[in-house]
Amino acid sequence: MENNDLEQPRIVSSHDIRIDTDYADWIAEVKHRYRSAQVKAALRVNAEKLLFNWQLGRDLVQHQTFGI
Repeated sequence: MENNDLEQPRIVSSHDIRIDTDYADWIAEVKHRYRSAQVKAALRVNAEKLLFNWQLGRDLVQHQTFGI
């Protein structure tokens, strides 16, 4: 006995799926935490790049040769 429903995956539209309020709130909170982590990471990277560039500038000034 063949059952085509078990052999073929069923594709559904996201409009066909209903989610409860708790799940939707949880997804929204996860998205917020992810975006917050992205912003924190970007700020940290930018701070490190700024520190590197400042130190590089300081090193260049300390080691520059005048008259070239």
